[in-house]
Amino acid sequence: MSELIYSTSLMDLMLGLLIAEFLVILALRDLALAVSFLPFFCAGAALILAMRIALVDGAWQYFAIALLAALISHGSEIYRRVGQNRL
Repeated sequence: MSELIYSTSLMDLMLGLLIAEFLVILALRDLALAVSFLPFFCAGAALILAMRIALVDGAWQYFAIALLAALISHGSEIYRRVGQNRL
């Protein structure tokens, strides 16, 4: 069990499911819903990639870039919600 947790295949599976979920929303022809969830999908994908980089002992620069991408995605969602007064 610990081999599965510490391997990157679990991260790849999570990333694949995240992409599949986004594609299902697009396939339902609900573009407005897909666009509204895009920052969440991007942030989730960036955090999954950061975890994968950490598991394979990747360079800290790539880890920082992935975390920065997640921060920007979350920041854009907060900015959008404040603009709509929906915090």
